[in-house]
Amino acid sequence: MRGTGHLLWFLPLFAFGCGRPEINWGIATFNHKEQWREAVSFKLDLPDSLTTMGLDICAQFRHRSAVCGHLPVILLFQAPDSTLYCDTVSLPLNVVRHKPAYGKNGEVHSIRWPYRRGIINRKPGQWNISVIPDTSRADSSLFENVMAVGIAVERERE
Repeated sequence: MRGTGHLLWFLPLFAFGCGRPEINWGIATFNHKEQWREAVSFKLDLPDSLTTMGLDICAQFRHRSAVCGHLPVILLFQAPDSTLYCDTVSLPLNVVRHKPAYGKNGEVHSIRWPYRRGIINRKPGQWNISVIPDTSRADSSLFENVMAVGIAVERERE
């Protein structure tokens, strides 16, 4: 059974330091019998154009073998006015281990990738952001060890 919500074990990836600006985020988790096969969607309230934001993609993996290569994903953004935007990205799994974007707890590896910085939102309100495993660009077995996928949108310091 897949769950969505705010998970404490994923929170350290979102907290880079004290006094960090407000974060708006969502996480979908998969139990040990599942694998990531379909889109996961997050409804996020994003502020107006007076705020500059950054958007990150986050994931957790089982086993050391899962942390090599690239994870191809499709991002689908639906604006409050129903306009659709799409992007395809290839997320590197062999990130530098000492950066704050990487964490390890036993056999669980957590990675946070910066997606975009300096975003100025011209359409404030509730956005629907979907993260989809791109099995057309990779063997679907690559997604078997994904335990969680998330999105973090945070206000950038001015």
